[in-house]
Amino acid sequence: MTEAEFLIKELAPADAEEFWKLRLKGLKEEAHAFGASYEESLNTDMDTVRKRVSSTQNSFVLAAVIADKFVGVTGFYRYQEGIKSAHKGVLWGVYLLPEHRGRGIAKVLLKAVIEKARSLPGIELIHLGVNPANQPVVKLYESLGFSKWGTERHALKVNGEYVDEDQMVLWL
Repeated sequence: MTEAEFLIKELAPADAEEFWKLRLKGLKEEAHAFGASYEESLNTDMDTVRKRVSSTQNSFVLAAVIADKFVGVTGFYRYQEGIKSAHKGVLWGVYLLPEHRGRGIAKVLLKAVIEKARSLPGIELIHLGVNPANQPVVKLYESLGFSKWGTERHALKVNGEYVDEDQMVLWL
């Protein structure tokens, strides 16, 4: 798939419902990949979602779009606004529909996040957490320059099963 066949869109409040539909699908189908749970997220009201997708100086959400349909999403936020931690950002919520994986869309989406994060004043690094069992995703992050700096054992507990989380960083 070429970049001409899809586009990357920065989301706005009007995109909240489509974003949330895809986010819930990811939480339900890939429970081991996300800290948020599908069951708890079902109770999120749309005003909260609209705020989440509203870009600010410290956060934004991007989507990969094919034929006016969201096929992938991810977000970024400044770790904290305090002066001691304002240089750190967090990549969150990366999800791509299974039928669109392996076509380079996720890489383009992540590159767009990295470039936009670079444009934010003071951001020097991006953190993320990833399930080390998901090697295709780990390799994707490594191909973009992220490196592992640690592992949180038992970071999540999904249906009685512990899931470790590798912590990765990209120095901008």
